[in-house]
Amino acid sequence: MAVHYKCSYCRKAMATLEEPYTFDDLGISNLHESDQEDIVRLTNKGDVHIASICEDCHEAFQLNPLLHETQQVIQ
Repeated sequence: MAVHYKCSYCRKAMATLEEPYTFDDLGISNLHESDQEDIVRLTNKGDVHIASICEDCHEAFQLNPLLHETQQVIQ
């Protein structure tokens, strides 16, 4: 099972973890169930895809807070 992190705004692949990790190891189990449903997707192969935010999009949000009203920052 690989864990893939991808920016939920610009869709840039951020990291892939190949080691077997549990949701506890990743801190996902600390999230509210509705938040887990929003950011975690499991594939048929057993891979985990986690929607996060990359440094570029994070910086864009800090410089322009109105971007929080959009679903995608960079296309």
